[in-house]
Amino acid sequence: MDRAHPLTEATNGQSNVTLMNQIHYDGVTIGNNEGLGNSKKQLNHLYDQANFDVILGNLLNLPQTIQLNGRCLAR
Repeated sequence: MDRAHPLTEATNGQSNVTLMNQIHYDGVTIGNNEGLGNSKKQLNHLYDQANFDVILGNLLNLPQTIQLNGRCLAR
């Protein structure tokens, strides 16, 4: 998503999704602009209206607890 374009910023990328639907994209993945410029909540809903697949394999949910030097820490 082009974060420098005013229409993209004003619609948080929804104008981009509409355009990609109109030109029949097969699939997308996120780039650094989406990953760094949007919250997790925004990313979870960025492609709600998409008529194409979102292909993504490099973002994970952190576990509720982590192990550090044998100690269990809550997040």
